[in-house]
Amino acid sequence: MKMDYWILLTALVFFVLGSIFDSSALNFLGWVSLVAEVGYILIKTV
Repeated sequence: MKMDYWILLTALVFFVLGSIFDSSALNFLGWVSLVAEVGYILIKTV
């Protein structure tokens, strides 16, 4: 389960960079990473 968290950390980095640079593209990447993480967890638990 520990490996799964790197996606969450990646999303967090995108959100922080998006806030610093005021970039909607970086925020979008953050959301994509977040959705990918949730989907990955759901697929693994099913």
